[in-house]
Amino acid sequence: MHFLFKFLCRKGIGPIWLGVHEAVVPEALIPDSGEIGWQDWMTVAELREVVDEWRFVPGGREALRQYLESGFGNGAREPAAE
Repeated sequence: MHFLFKFLCRKGIGPIWLGVHEAVVPEALIPDSGEIGWQDWMTVAELREVVDEWRFVPGGREALRQYLESGFGNGAREPAAE
């Protein structure tokens, strides 16, 4: 897992600092169905389509937007030092 950036989130129970990381998941995820209603992989294009329509955790939209705007998702920049 690589730390990318942090930001001050003022949504939900905020203000709180959120950290955004990238990780390689080498095996299938098995979510606890009692805690997770739905889980799947999505492309960046699919995420962009639903980000304003679906429910996200507080700060999730902001984290996604900052991630996409940063260029990390397309390999354009290197992760920040931890």
